[in-house]
Amino acid sequence: MEKVDDYTVNVHLTQVFTLAHYSFGKLWILPEHVWSKVEDPVVFTNDNPVGTGPMTTVKNLNDQVLELCRNENYWQMADDGQPLPYVDCIRQPVYTGNDSANLALINGELDWIGNFVPDIETTYVQKDPEHNHYYFWPGGAMVQLYYNTEKVPFSDVNFRHALSMAIDYDSVTSIGMYGYTVPAKQVLLGAAFEKIHQPGSIGEGRRVGPGQVRSRRGREGP
Repeated sequence: MEKVDDYTVNVHLTQVFTLAHYSFGKLWILPEHVWSKVEDPVVFTNDNPVGTGPMTTVKNLNDQVLELCRNENYWQMADDGQPLPYVDCIRQPVYTGNDSANLALINGELDWIGNFVPDIETTYVQKDPEHNHYYFWPGGAMVQLYYNTEKVPFSDVNFRHALSMAIDYDSVTSIGMYGYTVPAKQVLLGAAFEKIHQPGSIGEGRRVGPGQVRSRRGREGP
């Protein structure tokens, strides 16, 4: 690790690791002047949290809603020269599940939602095509089945092979997922890594067959 200035750090890796940014993105940055004085982090409630993002002021937090308001000291400026964020506060209601959240979306009670919306073109977009839009992030992983390979019948590779072959992947993606996605490839990488798939690896996966692509943890891939 190399400190460049008060706002910049260079990280020098000992070997090539193309996914390092994912690991760094999962790190929580804690203010030393607060957490160095905490005797027991497990019971520490952090009633006055220190934040560095665009929204750091907790206006309301309960089992029904979370309201965050702007950080007046936020550093970033927009291309038009105005300070970010543009909005003063974000209000996030709490729902018990997708059904109630989707109903609120369809009724125009929400500006944005991030959960699964069935038949989004019909249930959402067509109600107001000028304003109702969506974006599908390509994702970074696949939906997978995890078996306890220490127990029968999951300990039998032939059983796992048969179970994998019994799944109708086209129906799962076209009906169950409303065509939002596609069946996974044998390389165990999602659509976000489509450009780095090697044809030889995919061909080898097809040769081995469904259910035979395994890791040491017993993970199965279609």
